[in-house]
Amino acid sequence: MVKTLKNYYIFPLLLISDFGRKSDSIIGNKNRSNNRLQRKNNAFTFDRIPNRQKSQILSSRQQLIRNPFDILGLKRKTLTPDEWIYLFFLAPFKAFKPKPLEEIYVAEVDSDRPGEGKFLAELLNPEITLWISSSLTHSANFDSLVKEKNFTREEEAIAYDFGHFLEHTKKLAIVNGDNVFIQKELSRAKCPIEFTSEKDLKSWEVYKNRTEFIIDDKKYSIKFYYSESTFNPIKMTNLLMKSLKLPLDANFKNLILPPGRNSVFMGIKKTTIIDSTYNATPEG
Repeated sequence: MVKTLKNYYIFPLLLISDFGRKSDSIIGNKNRSNNRLQRKNNAFTFDRIPNRQKSQILSSRQQLIRNPFDILGLKRKTLTPDEWIYLFFLAPFKAFKPKPLEEIYVAEVDSDRPGEGKFLAELLNPEITLWISSSLTHSANFDSLVKEKNFTREEEAIAYDFGHFLEHTKKLAIVNGDNVFIQKELSRAKCPIEFTSEKDLKSWEVYKNRTEFIIDDKKYSIKFYYSESTFNPIKMTNLLMKSLKLPLDANFKNLILPPGRNSVFMGIKKTTIIDSTYNATPEG
């Protein structure tokens, strides 16, 4: 999605690209012929990935056609196959529309299967990457790499796939300095790196109508219930805004969450229900 930074908030892995100033900022490298996944002295190739996962990777690449449509302001509405014809027809005309007011493109990125991180990194070629976490949330398709002894744990395989973003980030990477799997991939970065750490968090308090954090002696207040670990993306957001030389609203007044993510409503017998089923995982 294209947004102004006034509406910007937090995602699992964020890539910031300069929108409209460089032709390759959003689309990235067009040369995707190299499907080799290289891990130091232990190499494995796209051909060794099971056929089922190959088809999943190719399917995800086809789905990413929607990114250029999004940049042109075209959105899918009906999600029917014939809608693609309509979008392809409009695309040449939309390409000549005036330059959008937004100059920053924010992309939420995740890797659900081996090779997807590499493809997305080459596609986006981000200016700035925020690497917030790397865990077992999307691990099912990485089991085969452990069975083939390319990695000892699924977390290592996932972090390696995410590590391609460090290789392709141009200006700055902001990473979770407490995550051991992220730390192992830092040598792949070709840009400056800034870190967040638990020691940055001074206090965390949950109130009836908000959550307050004190990070590096600065107070942040968010009108939703958030876990203690949320200090990490908040600190990253602060570092990002400093890098962009833009102000940060410490109260996140423009933050809007989708249904099922920290939604609060009253239940029976004077109970309060916090609905976070959007991400039904311990870390979600």
